[in-house]
Amino acid sequence: MRISEPDTSGLNGIIRCTTRIMPDYQKCDYAAVSYAWGSPIANDKRYKIKLDDRLVPLPKNIWRFLGQTRDAGRIDWLWIDILSIDQDNPWERSHDHNTTDRVLLQTSRTIDIQTRRSGLSTKERST
Repeated sequence: MRISEPDTSGLNGIIRCTTRIMPDYQKCDYAAVSYAWGSPIANDKRYKIKLDDRLVPLPKNIWRFLGQTRDAGRIDWLWIDILSIDQDNPWERSHDHNTTDRVLLQTSRTIDIQTRRSGLSTKERST
């Protein structure tokens, strides 16, 4: 299982995240992020982050959430399906539902993201 951590050192620049691989769904403190899917816009440089050593396009709501998390200095390990499941790996993507079920059973909390006209709204709940 992969989890990601926003890097707060690059304020006002590109959003950077570090990936950590947890063997065999080992217990650790991370938050699972729940959101409404939107399509990443591959050619839109505004909604890309640096994930380890590569640029990754994201839906606008996830990009904004990571930016707000970074800018607030709030460091959490996060499980976000678009970052934690290798989108270029058909086998990994096809096992998404099993992965998601296991992740949600082991997370300590879930962050729900809702997009509103006024911006993002987040609601955190313990699981």
